[in-house]
Amino acid sequence: MSGKAKSYFIVGNTAQGTYSLFDSAYRNIKTLYSITGGPGTGKSAIIRSIADNLISQGRDVELYHSSLDSNDLDGLIVTDLQVGLIDGTVCPEAFRINEISGGELQQNYDLDEAVDRNALQANESRMAELQAEIDRWYANAIEHYRNGLRIHDEWEKFYIESMDHAKADEITKQLAASLFAERTLIKPAEVSHRFLGAATSKGSVDYIMPLTEGLARRIFVKGRPGSGKSTMMKKLAAEAERQGYDVEVFHCGFDPNSLDMLIFPEIDLAIFDSTAPHEHFPSREGDEILDMYEQTIPQGTDEKYAEPIAFISSRYKSAMSEANACLAKVKSLRDEWKQLYRTGVDPVRVEEIASQIRREFAEQVQA
Repeated sequence: MSGKAKSYFIVGNTAQGTYSLFDSAYRNIKTLYSITGGPGTGKSAIIRSIADNLISQGRDVELYHSSLDSNDLDGLIVTDLQVGLIDGTVCPEAFRINEISGGELQQNYDLDEAVDRNALQANESRMAELQAEIDRWYANAIEHYRNGLRIHDEWEKFYIESMDHAKADEITKQLAASLFAERTLIKPAEVSHRFLGAATSKGSVDYIMPLTEGLARRIFVKGRPGSGKSTMMKKLAAEAERQGYDVEVFHCGFDPNSLDMLIFPEIDLAIFDSTAPHEHFPSREGDEILDMYEQTIPQGTDEKYAEPIAFISSRYKSAMSEANACLAKVKSLRDEWKQLYRTGVDPVRVEEIASQIRREFAEQVQA
């Protein structure tokens, strides 16, 4: 029987810049393997091949996708063995794994060992130009995201100022009471932090549906910006932890200070922000909607502020569109950089290193 794979992101392109949740996602790792090397050396392909092999053997794995191109992988974890593999170029925190989890960095495999620097000399000037362009376009993307967040904050004010905060607090308290039944589990809560989605070079990507499909109950939270969705989730996460319930915390890939989803494995439930850019709708038994706008915002608020909200919405969409276009440019430039770098890569040597990685990782998993 094939194993199961769950997909996440641990690095985001956010309004705060590049933001990593590696420390939490890999917090329980006892044995870690790292792969380093320049773009185009095959790190993602090696991680993918190992993941596919593990799944075919019936192993459950966590897959960590690249926030620039979600088709690429930055890392994986063999769920039940506390063994992990990571792109150490993307997540240099890997070299602090002993400090983070008490685990051991078993081996770092450097694919740049397969690169002939002399063969790259003819392309060095162009590659330097490309790297400068990549850095510039990425900085532009982050600045547009920051501007988008500032605009989003303007948007939220209309609803924050109109909201019935007492009602929002009551909804949260009632929901917490119903979920946790005022029972305290006699154990410390296990809390993890990841991203469920990311702003990628192809636009927004999320894994809400596959991450929640096996849960008995799903609460789709609807509402406007500023209607209390993230605040409610922060309070629910804190209450769950206080009572000893494990909680998987998923941060917003645009604003890491906000929360987009919580999963409570012990009660078989997920609650998540189901508004754009990750809007989903109930599709099966066990799905329900919690509309924070309907329950906490006075009727007519949309209509009262229709004109300024429309203007803000337009500005916000423009900022996000500009940011996404910049990331697409980064991806295009990076692809060109990869092609030039590959002219110096010895595929035979890469395969030798890849075979060593696959063999030694498999031995660790089977030990």
